[in-house]
Amino acid sequence: LYASVLSCVPHLGEPGGHDDPFASTGGGDGPKPIALPLYADEWSDDLLSRVLGLLDNLDTGAGSSRGTDQGAGAEGVTGAGASAFLIKQGALLGPLFAMLLQKVGRVQGEALTRRLCKWVLGCTLPSVEAEVGTLLGEAACRFPDLVLKELAAPLASAILSELPEQDAAPSAEAGDSAPSMSFTQEAVLTFRTHVLCEVLLQYPGRTLLPLLPTLTQLADRAMDVPLVGVKRAASHLIACLSMVMVRVFCKLNGPDGPPAIGPRGVEVWVSKEGDGFAPPVWEVAPPEQIAAAEQLLATYLLQSATELRELCAPGGGGGDAGGSHASKMRLLSLLLKMQGCIVGFNVCLREFGFGGGGSGGALCIVGRKGTTVGAVGVREEVAGALSLAAVSLAGQHPDVIKILIGISHALLVSGTEDYVASVSMNGCVVRVGNLLSEPPVAATLQGLPTLRRRVPRFIQTMRMQQQQMMRSAHAAFCSWATAERPTLNDVAHLPAATLQLQHELSVLTMHRYRGVRHMAVKAVEAVSKRFVILGRVAVAGALAAIGDVEPMDFAQLLGGPGAAAGDWRTAMAAQEGALFLRLAAAAVGGEGCGADDAVVTDAAPGASGGDEAGADTDRDARCRGAVSLLASSLPLWRIVFRDVDYFAGMLHALLASRAYNTTPVQADLGKLVLDMFGRFLRPPSLGPDSPIQASLSATLLSVASSSGAAAGQRMTWRYVMLANSLSVLLMPHARHASALPHVTHLLGLLSSCEVVELRGLALGAIYFQATCIVEYGVEPHPPVLDALRAWCGVPANCAALMKHLVSNHSVLETGGWIFVVGG
Repeated sequence: LYASVLSCVPHLGEPGGHDDPFASTGGGDGPKPIALPLYADEWSDDLLSRVLGLLDNLDTGAGSSRGTDQGAGAEGVTGAGASAFLIKQGALLGPLFAMLLQKVGRVQGEALTRRLCKWVLGCTLPSVEAEVGTLLGEAACRFPDLVLKELAAPLASAILSELPEQDAAPSAEAGDSAPSMSFTQEAVLTFRTHVLCEVLLQYPGRTLLPLLPTLTQLADRAMDVPLVGVKRAASHLIACLSMVMVRVFCKLNGPDGPPAIGPRGVEVWVSKEGDGFAPPVWEVAPPEQIAAAEQLLATYLLQSATELRELCAPGGGGGDAGGSHASKMRLLSLLLKMQGCIVGFNVCLREFGFGGGGSGGALCIVGRKGTTVGAVGVREEVAGALSLAAVSLAGQHPDVIKILIGISHALLVSGTEDYVASVSMNGCVVRVGNLLSEPPVAATLQGLPTLRRRVPRFIQTMRMQQQQMMRSAHAAFCSWATAERPTLNDVAHLPAATLQLQHELSVLTMHRYRGVRHMAVKAVEAVSKRFVILGRVAVAGALAAIGDVEPMDFAQLLGGPGAAAGDWRTAMAAQEGALFLRLAAAAVGGEGCGADDAVVTDAAPGASGGDEAGADTDRDARCRGAVSLLASSLPLWRIVFRDVDYFAGMLHALLASRAYNTTPVQADLGKLVLDMFGRFLRPPSLGPDSPIQASLSATLLSVASSSGAAAGQRMTWRYVMLANSLSVLLMPHARHASALPHVTHLLGLLSSCEVVELRGLALGAIYFQATCIVEYGVEPHPPVLDALRAWCGVPANCAALMKHLVSNHSVLETGGWIFVVGG
């Protein structure tokens, strides 16, 4: 209500007073400006007191990192951005305060801003830091110089004074060191750092250049504190500094920019044609600002990547899960420095060097966020360090691995952060727009000549910011697209570092910790959407895990003769061919077909029972991670159903998955099979009479009839049921000669099988073929029709069919079989 009223009132002071910027509109016989009948100064002071008192009451206390009950989910909100409900679901706390400062006049607005800054310097409200940051951000937009003097500089100095000196920080040689701060001190530091970041985001980079040495010193000192929460706050500060140094700054609400005024002094809202909205002023980063950004890049990204590579090298100690607390803190510091830099620069960090682009025009969306920084090959260098770290840190704490996955995700999928922020902001714009936008009929009440849907200026400003982020994200996502190369369909077009990092992310999707697997699956799916060719790497690793066979040898792929000569396609094809041969062999041979057979593990002979249990856990985790990756990723399903070799590999891997006999793994595999049945598409090159169709049919039917079992090998009903189900999916129409083996096998099941589920499957498949012949007029292959007629002509077969239909079935439906017997 307050936001709606303030958006329609031009001024809250006394008309014609010293603070009235529209006093000239009240002269003569023209319409008088509207003024609310209240004492604006006292009312605005009381309003700010109530808002600050509400925030005090909503906070859950120092030392708590959770949000309030109203703003948190089922498990609360943790970390940066903990919030109550005042800025969620389209609430208008920010626009309310922005319009309040704009319309009470300069003198009262500065007084309110000073009071807010003084209140923030003397309080700690970790549960509502998002609301506090929103209020300060709006104040910084209206009175930037005042907030910089009254809050930003004093707050940075206060944080520095509370941080321990660098000489007092624990070193790697000092051994284990306990955190030197209490939870309350940690909460105070993180709250103040996050609030400072929200203020800094409202300024152009040139304004912050005098404060940059102090801010970087603050980040370095905070990174030396052996507390994860403080390190994350320092990473957030590095991200904010990196962003403001390269972005194109938009001047929205300056101190001397009153809104347009229409009839009777009412503020003009913005129409769909843009009437009532003055274009903003855009400020590009000057050279000294870009030089500061390059320095941040060299200090926090490149130097950290070099140290991470040394730490994770053999003998560096970075991958030692039992290392000292100080070494783990150093590892976290390096990763969080890199994360802050990559997230901050985001789309402005120079892209990978893609090959095969040609000279065609660009096909990506027009839009940018700022100036590009970094030398050629900067992303490749960082990706190489992350690939090495992914191998070395696989045994570290899950939180460390999750940070590594997040960095890799942001590095490979440029524009991720902007896209997520724009989607969230778009939801807020839509909700607030639907609530406050003026219906077209209201235009006639004010004498306007056209019927237009109009919105307040602050909603139009939010929409403009959202569109800039969205367009820059889309432009970065497909920055490689040209008229001659609209998509990256050849692995040779990608740097080797991207291939290696995607492989390591695929390996992490099969980690023993479920949280790590879940986060890695999201990263691999996003990378596969951007670089479709890299999806083959993920699918190959998933099929190897499901089939429990040796995966592709990426060390040989990256360093082999084909890769050295630049012929990545040939090298990949050779590795894929070897993998498909292993899957085909595992589909019908090997040990472990029975559910109660001994499980073959990778444990060394004589290993202890605990080692064997750990090997089984890792083995099951690999399969469950591979299943989760395939089940949740549409780009990977497209590869399976469009490439006939991967399609055959998928079928063979499902058959080979009989090696897993634990209940959770079997349940996940069953869900994957059902998901595949629901998405099933025959690859275009898999013709009914093709050689690979004949080979797959022979393999499936041999397993389905139990004739393909090795000597002395037992076949479980689950394995046989899966083979029969896959053979039904692969069965051609009755007009093809290749359908005859399938039909013959299904008729045999109807005659002799004692398993109810298999009889039902066979009955449905035969009913499908008969329906195609009788109801849809498909001309059947003569031997197929003869086999159906011959089977129905044997009285014993019909009697057996009736017996099986009645047995264990409470409802008998035989109407569909009349035409079969009659035919």
